[in-house]
Amino acid sequence: MRAFENLAREQGMDVKVTSVNPMRVVYGAVTSSGSLMSLICLAVLFCTAIMGWLSVRSRTQNILILNGYSPRRLQLRDAQDLLLLSLPPAAVTALCMGCVEGFVYGVAHLPQLLGVTALIFAVFTVFMLVALLLINLMTWPSINAVGRREPAYRRFTVPSAIAKYAVVVLVVCTIPGLVSSAQMSLGRSDAAAGWSLLSDQYTLRVNVPEATIRDEQALASYDQATVRALGSLESRNGVLLSYALENVKGLEGSGYDGALMVNRAYVDLLQQRLGLSFKNVEDSNFPGSQSLRAEYSFHQKDREDRGFTLLTVEDKTNSSGVKVPALSSQDSRLLNYKKPVLVVTESATQNLQPSFISAALTTGNIMVSQPASVRAAYNAEEIGQTLLSVDRAGEEHLYIAQLERNRYVAHLVGLATLCAALIIGTAINTYITLAARARNDFVLRTAGLPLRTIFSGYLLKEACIVGLCSAVALVLLLVQGAEYAFSALAAPLLYGTILALVLRLSFNRIFTATVHRRHV
Repeated sequence: MRAFENLAREQGMDVKVTSVNPMRVVYGAVTSSGSLMSLICLAVLFCTAIMGWLSVRSRTQNILILNGYSPRRLQLRDAQDLLLLSLPPAAVTALCMGCVEGFVYGVAHLPQLLGVTALIFAVFTVFMLVALLLINLMTWPSINAVGRREPAYRRFTVPSAIAKYAVVVLVVCTIPGLVSSAQMSLGRSDAAAGWSLLSDQYTLRVNVPEATIRDEQALASYDQATVRALGSLESRNGVLLSYALENVKGLEGSGYDGALMVNRAYVDLLQQRLGLSFKNVEDSNFPGSQSLRAEYSFHQKDREDRGFTLLTVEDKTNSSGVKVPALSSQDSRLLNYKKPVLVVTESATQNLQPSFISAALTTGNIMVSQPASVRAAYNAEEIGQTLLSVDRAGEEHLYIAQLERNRYVAHLVGLATLCAALIIGTAINTYITLAARARNDFVLRTAGLPLRTIFSGYLLKEACIVGLCSAVALVLLLVQGAEYAFSALAAPLLYGTILALVLRLSFNRIFTATVHRRHV
């Protein structure tokens, strides 16, 4: 670490070293992968399911307490039943996932994958037991309530309502993130598709010594050597120039949406891979011609000879909307143009200044198709020590696109889990609430009142609480500048649909059980 700090400071960089522990590493990995929200949603789903399971057993708990069972004995019994119910399918699922990953990544990695699977299974077990203990403590019946014969469900009313509203808030906060992630994933996919044009091209990473950079004569000598090394590769059609001119004045209003500085090899690649054809453009056809000529001349080796041709895409070959990709001259982003002006030079190394060639090389605007020959060409010019690596063009961007797709899938899984938690939580809370007021509702219904009248007060309360939670979450999203924040308004609509369906089904079941004098 100290050696890295010294090297960075020699290059004029400020270094800040922060010590980390395994927990921070795991947290960073989970956060960057987009799985944090999925884990939170899964935890909420488990807690909601455990609360529903305990509410079903609540009447049995009351009877056992009256029969002299101690709370500790009942909690131990609940833990055993829960483990017997949940652990076997969880163990089988975890083992199958570990074996599948071992088959995908290789049998040699199977022990490590099974170890990770066992660790996840252990964490799952501990979480289930802790959640069971906490929910049991929150909803434990009192002897006085049991003696008064209060409905066993009643003590779950408040905890289940809190869990339900927490899920609603999580849904409100998750939907904008999912929409934004989906849009970003689609954008990254488009970028990945554009980079596929350059799938067999490579960029160079070089490290010019500080002494060479400060010495104008040495730097000029290095630039000349670089041009000669690349010239030997370009002579075998192994060099591409793709340089988007983003500051061309006068181009707007001319019918062209961009200007690119490329070499003939890049034009041939566009014709072969994309099926595009090009036509010549006269300087007098658009207002930006003077600016283009000045921009090219600034980078041109021989200022007296133009040495370039202006081309553009023929409309008849671009009716399908195929876009021309080019690399940004500022940050190596892949930009797409529908009808750009191409400033085409026959040879980049012969017609452009060595300083421009060196600069374009470091930003990835110059690519080679023969990576095996690069080291030999650099060594022949005695600058091989400055060549750090030869990397596939767009590798970093393709990796980022893959990460974004993974984040989108993680958000989608989280939203599906959260919707399941919302359905289960709403069903549990609604059933518990109706069971607690079953006697009054039964009388009102048999008296002929419609359901909308019976539940008008309950629905109004739910609408106010959910509306308030959604409004607060929406304000927080807007304050933080979240994209697609207003898509969070879909959460109350989703909750309202689920509540209407669950309310009808729960009331029908409770009413029928009351008619037949069965336990609800």
